[in-house]
Amino acid sequence: MAEKSMDAEVLLQEKALSVREIEIRSRERQEKQEHTDYRLGVLVAVLVVILFLSVAVFSINIGAYAVAGAVIAALAGIIWSVRRSSH
Repeated sequence: MAEKSMDAEVLLQEKALSVREIEIRSRERQEKQEHTDYRLGVLVAVLVVILFLSVAVFSINIGAYAVAGAVIAALAGIIWSVRRSSH
C-alpha cells in the first residue's frame, strides 16, 4: 500500500514537472513573439514617418505648401496620439 502511494506521488511529481516545463516553454514563446511584434511595430512606424516626410518634401518641391503642411500636421497628430495613448 505504501509502495503504491509512493509510486502515485512520484507520478504526480513527474506530471507537475512536465506541466511546469510546458508553461516555461509557452512563456518563452510568448515573450519571443512579443519582442518580434514590437520590432515589427517599430519598423512600420519608421516606414510611415519616412513616407509622410517624403510626401511633404515632394509637396514642397512642387510648390504645394498647403499639402506639405497638412501632411506634417497629420504626422504630428499621429505621433501625439500614439505617445498620449502609451502613457
